[in-house]
Amino acid sequence: MTQYKLEQLTGIYHSTMTDILNCKYKTSNIKNMAQIIRELGLSMNEFFDSPLFDFDELEID
Repeated sequence: MTQYKLEQLTGIYHSTMTDILNCKYKTSNIKNMAQIIRELGLSMNEFFDSPLFDFDELEID
């Protein structure tokens, strides 16, 4: 899926999507995350069921 298609499906502005993809935000907006996850065809559980989200490994400042 292209970034443009994802923007169209989610209704997220191009500038916002670009900032998300380029890690310009230190925190995430749960609404935007949920829209992206849904359009990728995943559930929240599937998305967060990853070693990337292992609480002991997260860098929380």
